[in-house]
Formats: sequence, C-alpha cells, structure tokens
Amino acid sequence: MSSLGLLLTLLGFTAPTDTLVRTAAEFHEAVRQAQPGDTIVMANGEWKDVVLVLDADGLEGDSITVRAESPGRVILSGTSRLRIGGRYLKVDGLWFHRGALDSGHVVQFRTDRHAHHSRLTNCAVTEYNPANWLVQYKWVSLYGTHNRVDHCYLAGKTHDGATLVVWLEDPPDDRPNYHRIDHNHFGWRPVLGKNGGETIRIGTSARSMQDSHTLVEFNLFHRTDGEHEIISNKTGRNTFRYNTFLEAQGALTLRHGNHAVITQNYFLGGNRPGTGGVRVIGESHEVSHNYFANLQGDSSRAALSIMNGIPNSPLNRYFQVKRPLITRNTFIDTRTTILYGLGADEEKTLLPQDVLFSGNVVVTTSDQPVVTAQVSMEDVSWDGNVFHGTGLGVSIQPGIEWAKSNLTIGLGNLSHPSTMDTGARMAYPPLTQTDVGPSWWGQPWTPTILSDTDNGLPDFSYAGYHWGERPLPDHPVTFNVTDFGATGQDMNDDTRAFQAALDEAHAHSGPVTLGIPAGVYHLSGVLLLQRDSLVLRGSGPGVTKIYIEKPLGALDMPPGFTRPTDTELVRGRTVSPFTQTGGIIWSRISDESKDEPSTAILGFSKGGHAIRIENPELIAMSGEARIVWGREDMLQVSITGKEDNVIYTKAPLPIDFADTPEARLIPLKRLTEIGIEHLTVEFEPVPYGGHQLEDGYNAIYLTQVRHGWVRDVEIVNSDAGIIVEDAAHVTLKDIRIRGRKSHIGIDLIDAWQNLARDVQVDSDAIHPIGIIGASGYNVLHECKSDHLFDISSSHPNLFDHLVMEPSDAGRDLWTTDDPTRIVLWHTDIRYVRNTTLRLPAYTGELGSEAVVVGLSSSVPIRFQTHSGTHLEGINRSGISAPSLYDIQLRRRLGGKDLN
Repeated sequence: MSSLGLLLTLLGFTAPTDTLVRTAAEFHEAVRQAQPGDTIVMANGEWKDVVLVLDADGLEGDSITVRAESPGRVILSGTSRLRIGGRYLKVDGLWFHRGALDSGHVVQFRTDRHAHHSRLTNCAVTEYNPANWLVQYKWVSLYGTHNRVDHCYLAGKTHDGATLVVWLEDPPDDRPNYHRIDHNHFGWRPVLGKNGGETIRIGTSARSMQDSHTLVEFNLFHRTDGEHEIISNKTGRNTFRYNTFLEAQGALTLRHGNHAVITQNYFLGGNRPGTGGVRVIGESHEVSHNYFANLQGDSSRAALSIMNGIPNSPLNRYFQVKRPLITRNTFIDTRTTILYGLGADEEKTLLPQDVLFSGNVVVTTSDQPVVTAQVSMEDVSWDGNVFHGTGLGVSIQPGIEWAKSNLTIGLGNLSHPSTMDTGARMAYPPLTQTDVGPSWWGQPWTPTILSDTDNGLPDFSYAGYHWGERPLPDHPVTFNVTDFGATGQDMNDDTRAFQAALDEAHAHSGPVTLGIPAGVYHLSGVLLLQRDSLVLRGSGPGVTKIYIEKPLGALDMPPGFTRPTDTELVRGRTVSPFTQTGGIIWSRISDESKDEPSTAILGFSKGGHAIRIENPELIAMSGEARIVWGREDMLQVSITGKEDNVIYTKAPLPIDFADTPEARLIPLKRLTEIGIEHLTVEFEPVPYGGHQLEDGYNAIYLTQVRHGWVRDVEIVNSDAGIIVEDAAHVTLKDIRIRGRKSHIGIDLIDAWQNLARDVQVDSDAIHPIGIIGASGYNVLHECKSDHLFDISSSHPNLFDHLVMEPSDAGRDLWTTDDPTRIVLWHTDIRYVRNTTLRLPAYTGELGSEAVVVGLSSSVPIRFQTHSGTHLEGINRSGISAPSLYDIQLRRRLGGKDLN
C-alpha cells in the first residue's frame, strides 16, 4: 500500500467500489454495505419479480449509484418494483418492461423514509400494465425533496392512475418539494375513458394550498391522450417551461394552486381531435411566450381556456381565476383559441378577475371566433394584441388590433410573427425524441439470439429462387399472344388465342417467354403451364390486364382434377373444391403418376449435408426429395450431387437421423423455371361467396414447381390471390392484392424454402398470408398484411420485417398451433382505426417454440405465450438487424445479396 493509501486508511477513508450483483439478495447486501461514492452494478438480463430497496445515504457530490451493467439491458419484469429512500442516491439505466402490479408504485422515492437529493435517470418504464385496466397504481412517485427524474422514457400505460405523481407531506412537514422533472420522453398513453389518466400530477386537492416549487422542463409529451388533463397542477409555485406537447389530446391544466408559471412551451396538435393547450384556474398565474398551433380541441381542451369559479369553493372544486398574466403567446390555426368563462353555470358564478392579455398574436382560419366569451369580459385588460380570423367574437377593444400578422418561417421550421414586439419569442425549437429520454432508447441494439449458439436460430438463407444465389432472370420475349389472334382491345374472348400460344410454347424446343402486350384480355378458361422454362410476361400491372368474368366453378377443369368426395358441409352446403385449390393460371406436371420410387435412409447428421441411402440408383444427381418418417413427419431437401450410396444436400440438415425412425427418401417430380410477371389479373367485383364456399375466383396456382417466380403482379377481386402448393424455391416479389373481401391473399401449402418479398395484401382477406401443411423454412420478407396464419408442421417459417395494419375489429393478429415454430422478426404493428379498441389489444397466442424479436406496436398489446417462447425487444426501437433473412443470406454468400 502506498503511503497516501495508508494515510487515508488510517484517517478512515476508503476508495469508492463497484460491486456487480446478479440477484436481489446480492443487491440488498451491496446496499447494506454501500458507502458514499460506491456504485452497485446490476448484471444484464431479466430481473423478474424482484423488489429492490435502495435505502442508504450518500453525500453531496458523492452519491451512491445503482446502475445497469449496460444501459437498457437490465430488464425488470413481472411484479418488480423499486423503492428509493435516503439522501444523495442515483439510479441509472434500468428498464421496467411489461410487468404488472396489483397496487402501489413501480418506482417510488420512499422506503421507511423519504428520499432527498436523489435521482432517477436514463431509465424507462413501458407497458407495465395489469390485465384489468381498472387496477390503479402509479408508475413513478416522487416523495421527499430536491429529487430529480430526467432522461427517462415512460410510455404505454393503459390502466388507471397517473403516470408520474409528486406527493406533498401533511402539515407540519409541508415544506416545498423543489423537485425537477426534465428531459423525459412521455410517450403514447391511450385514452383511459375516465379520470385518473394524467401523465403528470403535482399534488392533490387536499394539499393544493401548499407550495411545491417543482420544475417541469424540456420534456416531450407525445400522444399522451389518457384524459383531458395531461399535466394536472394541484400545488403552488410550479414552473412549466421549454416542454413540447406533440399531438397530445388534452391540456396542461392549472387545476388547483396558485402562482404557476407556464412559459416557452410548444403545443403542437397536428390537427388531431382533442388536442389542447392551457386551462387556467386559480390565482396569479403567468402564461407567457408559448406557441400554440393546429390544436383542434374545445371546452377544457381549447388552446387557452379560463374558467369560472365557485364561491367559497372547497379544495376539490374550482377557485376563482384572479390576476392571470396572458402575455406574448402565439396562436396559429387553432380551432377554439381563447375560451373565456369556461364552465359558467348556476354553481360556477365567479367571473375571472383582473385578467391581462398583452402582446398575443392569433392567426387562425377556424370557423370559430378568436374569442369565445361565455361570460362578461369587462374585467379584462387588453394591450398590444394582434388578432385575425373569421371573427373576433367580442367587440373591438383598445389593445386589440384586428389585422393579420406577417408571419415568417423561423425556429423549428414553424411560422412566427415577423415583428419582435408581439407574440412568443422562443428560446429553443420544439423537442424531438432525439433530444429527450434515455441515451440508449432507440439506439441500435443487437438481438442476443443472433449469437446464442445453444439456442440458435434456424437458417432461412436458402429460401427463394435458386436458394437466393441468383437474381430473377429477365428473358426476352419469344413470341406474343397477339401472334395467335389475341386482341386485348375489345370484349372478345381471348382464351383460344392464349391456349394456342401455350400449345406452341409447349411444343417449342427451348425456353419460352410468352409475351402479353398492353391491353385487356378476357379469358374464360384455365391457362395450364406444364413444361420447364416457361414464362408469362406482360408489360406491367395495369398495362397488361387479364380479366375473368367467371369463376373456376363455372369453367371446364383441366383433366385429372377431382372434386372432393367428402360430405363436409358449411352452412348447409358442400365445401367448395376451390377453397384452396386451382387458379386461372395453373402450373402442374403433365405426368400425373404418383408411383414415385423411394429408398430407405441409412443415416445422416444434423448440420451435415450427406445422406446415406440404400438404393442410390433410384435417385437423380439433382432435384428435390422428401424425407418421410412416422405418419405425418417430413422435411424436404435439394439434392446437389451423388457419390456411391451418398447424396448431398444444398442446405444443412436441421435434424438428426436418430429422430427419424425408419426414414425413407422420396424423389419429387418438379417443373423448373416457371415465371409469371408484369401483369394484372382481375375478376368481376362480385360479392364474396363465403368461407369455404368460394366460387373459385382464384388467380395463380403454382404447384409442383421448383425455382420459379411471380414478380410485379397485381391481383384484384380474387377469392385466392396466389396459392403455392407442393413447391420449393419459388420467389414472390412485388405483389399487390386488393379489392373486395376474399379468402386468401397468398397461401403456402406443403411448401419448402419459398420467399415472398414486398407482398401487400389490401383486400379484406380471411387469411391474407398463410402457411399450412408440411411447410418449412419459408420466408415472408417486407410484406404487409393484417393477419398471419401459420399452422404448418413443426418446421419453422420466418415472418421478416413485416408490417401489420389491423383494424379495431378485435380479431387476433396471428393464428398458430403449438408447437408451430414461427419466427417473428422486426414486426411493426400499426393499428389504423382504434377508436373503439379496448387496450391493450390482444394479438394472439404464440407456441412454446416461437421466437419473437423486435415486435413493436402503435398501441399497447398483449399476447399469450408458453414456457420456452423467446421474446426479445418488445416495443424497443433501433434493432440493428432489421432483416434476419438478409443477415443470414449475406453471411452465407460472403456479403452478397442477390434478392
């Protein structure tokens, strides 16, 4: 030990220590031993059902700190909560996420004693909601004095109770708080439907005559719609400055207490209904230099409302407004700008008193007057105000100039008065989410499962045309359907011409691209594609249109098509044979023989590419084959070579031979290089026949295909858009499906390693995107839908970077069976019509082997999981791996991405 260290030890000084803790017991022992300057580091990971009690005393400039090992990587869930008591304490980087309490507080600044000079910073509380939305508890409760909550993110509260509350003590301990609430991001809080949905409440009615001296500054309130009071001020001498209220349905309300200062705040409504500004009640308030724009609220949510009072008002009612200063504010395109005497009735009879409006600017195109006076305004003084709109609403007074102010684009890219002597002079631009909240929120984060070798992700990189290793081809046209009599310019039936062209294509010795020039072609028959290297190529969606008046049920079916013989009934009618089968464009092999030879399998290893078989002479050097065992178990492989009694597969095998008793290998007959591209398929807009009673308005039915594609295709008014059955390595790219209600957008049946990219289903489909049967390792990438349907075998399928836009109809967003191994990666849920939706919205059930990474939603959601479901990054932005498929493909191809 150095002489200085020895001297410090002899004098009783010890160096600050960092203590890593991994359990609640270790945490509390570290707290018990903590000295000023010490840091307790909580290990990364999920801390479930823990009650953390930080009761200790640091010193000024030498706080005791509790921090996350990595900010945002310590996630507290279940019934976890935090209590802080003592002096000079700091908590940094924790994330309370998707837990629930039955009462109390998630974070409170008191233990057996209150906290003083303590701080919660760089933390988040998100979706900490009970199943019953009427259960009431607070997320953050400030007790004591001189405490600070800063750079935190609080969002997704759907249950009763204010988000953040400042509490005052009862006399004789009723000293001011002097708390500071700053640089926080208060995110979406949906409408609660009752009182108790405030984002911030400072005080209570009972303590409203006490002074708090709380400072609320530099906070962003974004869509905090809980109730009409976004902030409920219920104590005296508080200051609200430099805050931004963005598209927030409610108002900053001076509900009780006196001497509040509201200055330099932005109230930006974005023309959302119910967006408001400031409501004034009580004495000696100052509302100055605030910017109000595009607010659509009225009544208590007007841009500025001044209430009537009650004589001898009890503490919980409405005190008379006295001596407010309303100075140098700017109002731009506000619907109800100044509402004077709000609430006047037989009880609220006290008019506002000694009111000063000075230097305010109003420029609005609202059909309401600038001033809506519900009582006499004789006790109002006007000085230097410039108003303009459809009408003033009161008689012109000295101090009101009825003129349109000159506006110029200024700070924050907003319109400001060009003169310096009227309107708000703002010191800062409006806040954005990059200015507030935790440093780690929204920053790039990497899913842990990407590097988890024990529970690794399936390899989806072999999906699509030629395993993603080649771009889709762009072949020149061989001949056109117009060469065979198709016109595309009248109402004539072009079926014979198309079939003649297909006959020629099937007789042609080389690859064929059959061109369909611009025009509208009417068909009344099925187009059968029954050879390799055949492409149907139009001139573009909307340019080349195939129009069909009749469904498959009214057409002659291709030879070999058999209708179901079962007697299942739906609403008294036999199930349609076309509910999941058939299409106006239909591929299949011409040889219908099902007598495919098979051979016993002698062995293979998980992760390997070699399969030892009994009869190698039955298997070709390349092609598709199926491994079958048991009654319904199977997987599909691509054969790329053969040597002696060993065949080699393209993709590594996902299972071990020991798990496949008496497995056999069956070669599969497949068409190859089938393409359909650059056209529209449109049906008559007839009413939908009903689920499983479809008439057969089916567009494209690809079956028995490998290495094919459908590209740049629009489908309108179909029962089924695209069905891919018994096929592998097909790419669907740039597909738009729209029109009337339907059964299927796209459906993959007994399909293996297919890829759908940029598929958008805008029709009201029962199954917009579905995967069923013996399907596996399919990828749906950057698609848009309102529902997923995956009841395939136990092999995984990937829904990658998906956008879901459900309505408020209340149905689940996904339908899966356990143990379906669905992988949802970077899913963005956007509820577009949620006015009647009871939150949190229920999205569905996920099986024990499901993997969900990076799931976010525009409203709070809940879903059912099983033991073993992997959840990571729920409602956390900034995922560094937006596409699992792209990552895996680039990794396998050495950085290339040809899809």
